[in-house]
Amino acid sequence: MILITGDVVLDHTVYAGQRSEPISAESTGMIYREVLGGAWLTCGILAALRDTAAASGAAPVVDEIVFGLDGDKEKLRHARPFNYGSVWKLFEETGKKPTWRMEMSLGYGASQDGDYPASPAPGSRERVPEVLVIDDGGLGFRNPQAKGCWPVWLSGEERPAGLEWIILKLSRPLARGELWLNLMRESWRKRLIVIVSADQLRSEGLRVEGGLSWETSVDDIVDELHGNRALHELVLSRHLVVTMRSDAALWLDQPGDEKAEQRQLVFDRKLCEGEFEQKHKEWKAYGYQSAAAAALAWFIAEALGKKRAGRDPSPAEDIDLTLALTVGLSGKRYLLEHGHGEAQDDPRFPYEGLAKHLLREQDAVVRRAGAATYAVAEARRATGEREESGAASRWTILGQVSPWHFSRQPKVVSLEPARRVAVRGPDALPGVPCATFGKLQTFDRHEIDSLRSLRQLMLLYRDNPSQKKPLCLGVFGSPGSGKSFGLKQIAKGVFGAESAILEFNLSQFRETDLFGAFHQVRDSVLGGATPVVFWDEFDSNNYDWLKYFLAPMQDGTFQEGQITHSVGRAVFVFAGGVNDTFQAFSAPSTEKKGDFLLKKGPDFISRLSAYLNIAGPNPRGAAPEGDGDVEYPVRRAMVIRIALGLGDRELQIERGLLTALLGARRYRNGARSLEKLVTYIRDSGGFPLRHAFLPPDQILALLVEDAGEFHRLIRRYGAFYAEADLLAPVIHEDWMSRLREEERRTNKNAVPWAELSADVRDSNVAAALRIPFILELAGLALEEGVGDSPDFDAAVENHMETMAAAEHGGWEEQRRMDGWTYSARRVDEALRHDLLRPYDSLTDEEKEKDRNTIRRYPEYARLAGFRIVRKAQDASLPT
Repeated sequence: MILITGDVVLDHTVYAGQRSEPISAESTGMIYREVLGGAWLTCGILAALRDTAAASGAAPVVDEIVFGLDGDKEKLRHARPFNYGSVWKLFEETGKKPTWRMEMSLGYGASQDGDYPASPAPGSRERVPEVLVIDDGGLGFRNPQAKGCWPVWLSGEERPAGLEWIILKLSRPLARGELWLNLMRESWRKRLIVIVSADQLRSEGLRVEGGLSWETSVDDIVDELHGNRALHELVLSRHLVVTMRSDAALWLDQPGDEKAEQRQLVFDRKLCEGEFEQKHKEWKAYGYQSAAAAALAWFIAEALGKKRAGRDPSPAEDIDLTLALTVGLSGKRYLLEHGHGEAQDDPRFPYEGLAKHLLREQDAVVRRAGAATYAVAEARRATGEREESGAASRWTILGQVSPWHFSRQPKVVSLEPARRVAVRGPDALPGVPCATFGKLQTFDRHEIDSLRSLRQLMLLYRDNPSQKKPLCLGVFGSPGSGKSFGLKQIAKGVFGAESAILEFNLSQFRETDLFGAFHQVRDSVLGGATPVVFWDEFDSNNYDWLKYFLAPMQDGTFQEGQITHSVGRAVFVFAGGVNDTFQAFSAPSTEKKGDFLLKKGPDFISRLSAYLNIAGPNPRGAAPEGDGDVEYPVRRAMVIRIALGLGDRELQIERGLLTALLGARRYRNGARSLEKLVTYIRDSGGFPLRHAFLPPDQILALLVEDAGEFHRLIRRYGAFYAEADLLAPVIHEDWMSRLREEERRTNKNAVPWAELSADVRDSNVAAALRIPFILELAGLALEEGVGDSPDFDAAVENHMETMAAAEHGGWEEQRRMDGWTYSARRVDEALRHDLLRPYDSLTDEEKEKDRNTIRRYPEYARLAGFRIVRKAQDASLPT
């Protein structure tokens, strides 16, 4: 049984008609309804889920849905704060039928004192459900005067037997009232699931930045919750769910007993918080959190049913919420998209339609039908990390894809995520955020934060006509890093595809040329545009140009002789040509510091609204391990795809050549050099790209820092990589041969090679590709030829655990690239696996599987035409 209780609201809903006078021919007339809302919404959704599932012939998830209050409309009608009004109107979209959407919220009635206007439903107070759902809407259910509506056992010290979970949907003020104090008792909070929105946290004064990268959202929420005394009790609940509109939900699993807090993020990998609603501003509705709470209750009841039936042997307190959160977020979007139905329908809250959608979404996720909207990622960062380091947190979801590599010291930069992106495109990493700005796509957290911040500034500037002086931004990066490309894409999205974009290279200017450029900007403004003006190499000529921009930046004017001209509304983008980063520009070397001060450098910086550092395809800093940048191979993969104009097509390329393109130490002129190189190879020989069509070494040396290293990277594994497709089916058959009989029956991958899914076949190919790297950990290498591998046994005896850990790390990397995440209990339909954890924490039985794979390496080498020998030292190659 699921029992729902809490604050009930009387919704007064007006559906605006189109009959302006009695004789109007329009068929749509005004409709007025009084319907129950608040806690009743959650109950109605759950009842619809039960009825819809029963109609489909599915086994019942829950026997009873019980509403704990009488729902007397007459009592509510006279209690003004419990009345809510809204006006709905038919909205039309091109190619779609008109749909009822909320045009205006009339808000709640005026506050008043008095008794709580509800009574318990007869017989409901004594019954103990499996799942209790409380909608604390901030209207008084939490307070002593409403205790007569509470279940009688809710005030008790101990949670009653049979009550497995309590779901508390919170509204402001958060974590207040007698109900909260009761639920904070140890027996209750160990089974308490709290669901709250990020907007509610912001309303309580917590700094939760929205609209940037998902990693930044996680950082803000975690740090604020653990650092804010007023709301710290939220993290004492067993589970805390923070929803971020319809775009994401952060689940904090807090087992207590000195066990570490686990954090899971369910998110739309292509959007940021609020972006879906921003794209569909006319889509307004309500009931979003009710849909999320109902989805949680439904899936928890389903999980409890499986445990009772013996299909899930794990204890009742062990529960996975990721699937429920995925479906609940999708339900929020359904309400936004469908409103209260189409024009020809009788308008009302879409209980039945929403229930059908939630069950369809559950089925689609379980069957993995189509591309998933939402991904799941672990949020592995230390609480207070930013405060302790004094800098921005560096953890990234992309960096977590290769945990074994990232945990090494110095860090090993894995090429596998980049290899997959280069070949199959950005969607090949379904569990990693990828932001899109026009033609630009990026996985880089730091760039996503900066680009979305700049986009927000441009949107605010566009929508504020009172702002008359230019919006001033700085962008920095090494030559060829693509500094202006991203901002141009954002500008077109904000100001329109035909927006005026002006570019001036100040290194080629004289003073008089600058006045001509200002006049071009002014002419564009007078023509009705908001031009985006790129001032390239503004930091050239020993900072001489800075003083000329102080007045235009501060006052929106420039002086030409005795005449002052107005610049008007424009976006000024200052692109550095001498300094690769804002930090280098703002803190010049000692010998340049005097000039920087004299030429008004600090004054110039004070006029910038924001800045962006573009990393480009080279590692940040002198070495990857020096700056923690393990994502640069993926940036290179994106540059390659854009340069070749691949779109959604797969890249056909020799594996050894791709290794060199992704793993080369540095490109001399960043993206410009990499683009030239891959274009040269394609133009010389077409697809697939082959190393035979590389440019001559004197040209290659102009593009890469070390042409010799580039060739050695191709040869290092190239010949063996060519045999990976031959070895992959053998590796799969070996795995199958080691399965127990029960595993053969239950594991869906225990099928012949031809019947495997593409991602599982890819994982076996990847297992072959990592053999040379793992051999190097034991000082071994592959050599073409026949014969035994006499050095193998002795080397492996000393390095078996290191090699087995690397094999496990490679398997884990492949799973994570496919969107799987760790869970204490394996849940295949939710892409959750209990073995996605460090090798040292595995049982010896699981470790033996990896050791057995290592022992088969000599046979794999023989099948590919190689043997294993001691590795010759080659310090020139990167690790």
